[in-house]
Order: sequence, then structure tokens, then C-alpha cells
Amino acid sequence: MWYNIVMKNSLLWDIYAKLYDTLNLLEPYQKLHQEVLQSLELKGGERILDAGCGTGNFEKLLQNKGLNNVKVEALDFSQAMLKRAKRKNGNHSFNFQHFDINDRLPFPDNHFDRVVSVNAVYALKEPFSTLQEFYRVLRPGGKILITNPKYCAKILPIFFEHAKKAKMSEILFMLPSLTLIGIFNLFIKLRGAKNVYNFFDQQELWDILQGTGYLGISINLVYANQTLLAVGKK
Repeated sequence: MWYNIVMKNSLLWDIYAKLYDTLNLLEPYQKLHQEVLQSLELKGGERILDAGCGTGNFEKLLQNKGLNNVKVEALDFSQAMLKRAKRKNGNHSFNFQHFDINDRLPFPDNHFDRVVSVNAVYALKEPFSTLQEFYRVLRPGGKILITNPKYCAKILPIFFEHAKKAKMSEILFMLPSLTLIGIFNLFIKLRGAKNVYNFFDQQELWDILQGTGYLGISINLVYANQTLLAVGKK
């Protein structure tokens, strides 16, 4: 009962929002977003759906790379995440909306050139249904990109990969926040073990995307080999 109350009110993610941007300090997390951006092959002027935008780190990267001419509809059901996303992104072409992507998306068919969902699919009630919605709003020839923690993903390899290049003072500074993030991720992993969350192996994710209708699917391991990055086309 407690879990249902927390998830219904997005309380878990509102709390997580206060810690989430600590991940920006991690080299593997920075590299993850760089790989997302590179895989999207943006030329400028694209219309993008960011489904589960969190604190707006993808949008911030777009700005840092000078891609201010793309139009982004960024959705998240955590008000606290959105508040941080809006604060760090002032560009008028980024429209942040409070929306639960478990529901039918509020966009017409064939509307977006790119659909992006970074580490959000695992928390969906019905991932296949939402991926069908992504397909519906994606234009023919458009590209989808999702990342999702792999089955049996672990948080420690991410921390260890960062520690290889980080100074000891940086590690000590980040340690309290990273410890709390680790606890949150343990909670998420336990939810996955009870089939509340959805973690896939590479073949399972490929089958789901193919079954939805996506073509030219490729899947690689990223984020210290703990996350699947999948790309496909409509």
C-alpha cells in the first residue's frame, strides 16, 4: 500500500530529484548523454519528444552543444524534476510539461523527428503500450532512442569507473549524495525483482522494439556496461 501511494503521487521521484543532478558529476553519466546525442544524429531544426525528461540534463546538453534551434517537448510526471529542468534550461524552444507517459501522448500521429527516453522505460506500467505510442507520434523515417538499465544492472561499476579518473577529494565530496543515490537504486532494483519495474536483456528489448514495428534496430551497452542504448527507425 505504501508503495502505491508513493508512486501515485510521484513522491519517490520528487525526493530523488533533490539528489539526481549529482549524477552529472560522474564521468560515465556524462558519457552516456554524449552517446545519446551522437546516436540521434541531429542536424538542427528537428522536433524532439523527450519522454521522461527528469531534471532536463538532455536539454542542457543540447544547449551546451549549440543546438538551440531544435524544438523539444519534454515530459515528466515529477513536479520536482520538472522544476529543476525548467530552472536549468531557459530556451523557449524547450517546452516542459507535467505528464505521465503511461497515458496516451497528447500529440498527433507522425509529429516528431526523434523520440528520446533516457532511463524511464523501466518504470512504465506497460512498456509495450508506451513504445507503441512513441511509434505513433514518430514520423516515418524518424528515429527512436531509448536507454534502459539492463537486467541485473549494478550501480557500483558506474562509481568505480568514475573513480579511476577522479581525485580523492572529489570522491569524498560526492560520497554522501552517491550513497543516497545508491540506496534509491537498490530500492529500484528490488522493485524490478518483484516485476514492478521492467529490466530487459538485449534480446528481450530487441524483440519488444521489433514487435512494435521499429526497423534497423541496434542495441549497445553504455554507462559502464550497465545500461542498454537502443536505436530504431519508423
